[in-house]
Amino acid sequence: MSSTSPTSDIHKGSIVLVTGATGFIGSHTVAQLLEKGYKVRGTVRNLEQASWLPALPRIKPFADKGDLELVEVPDLGVPRAFDDAVRGVSAIINIAAITSFDLDPNNVIPADIQGITSVLESAMTQPTVRALVHTSSILASTMLMPGLGHDVGPGSFNDLAVKLAWAPPPHDPSQPLLVYAAGKVESDKALWKFVDERKPKFRVNAVLPSAVLGEPLNQKHVDNSAVYVRWVTDERTDNLNGMPAFYAIDVGDAARLHVAAALDPDVNAKRMHTWGVKGNWNDVLAVVRKLRPQRKFMADMADPKQLSITTDETLYRDLLKKWFGQDDWVSLEGMVANNFKGGYLD
Repeated sequence: MSSTSPTSDIHKGSIVLVTGATGFIGSHTVAQLLEKGYKVRGTVRNLEQASWLPALPRIKPFADKGDLELVEVPDLGVPRAFDDAVRGVSAIINIAAITSFDLDPNNVIPADIQGITSVLESAMTQPTVRALVHTSSILASTMLMPGLGHDVGPGSFNDLAVKLAWAPPPHDPSQPLLVYAAGKVESDKALWKFVDERKPKFRVNAVLPSAVLGEPLNQKHVDNSAVYVRWVTDERTDNLNGMPAFYAIDVGDAARLHVAAALDPDVNAKRMHTWGVKGNWNDVLAVVRKLRPQRKFMADMADPKQLSITTDETLYRDLLKKWFGQDDWVSLEGMVANNFKGGYLD
């Protein structure tokens, strides 16, 4: 793919809908689109609580000239909840999700399925829509278990998580994560079932990021989404032991891939396994000690692990180069440094 002057059938100045606009990935995606010359309509659950987004220094110049509009969609699971939000948009980037980490799959999985179905149904009403991108997760494709070695491809689904999520009690502490993963599996499958049966005229892609690190734009990101470095700085060993090894992607890269997947006219029907950099908590500890030499951090984890699952990310690196002139993923050190921006972890 060429890195010079990429063209899109979604013309600059047109409106792109971003659901979950105040989320960790969502807020970065909003900024990326505005900087590329698009207008953004963002859905939020509560307009008053979202007032910080248009005030961000990176976004305010665009918001002041009317390029950012926020609309309230309080319940993602209501059928056709997005009918008003999708009117006249050229693309939809669906990032909004249920992140309650509920123990009960009945409270998560049906709502996850209804959420993506609602967005798709609303999108089908608009002839202006040319592309829809859905945020899924690495957990929709595989379990993150050290020692489990296999290659993850376009048709890989984490059916084990679904089985375990619906298993009867008693449950171990991993149950909320299993339920979350099962919701991602089933909503991902619902997306492709809809595409197969309804054959929308717009392009459909899914982005399946790994653990997302990087710059928080609001305190709520550190509290709810950009949590992994905080696990280390706050010595949350239970969390660390529960996820001893990982793949990680910078939130900026995750946002860039969402934007590229929406804009590129040649990318369609892709499950984009965008995992980034492999590591473990000792790797993160080495970085935080380097970045904050004046602070004392926890000792290294005993018996550090590594993941041995693999996937082909060639296309997605090519998209970073084509649309953003970026040769590779942000490094782990870069991600952790970005996590410290804004002073939320100091």
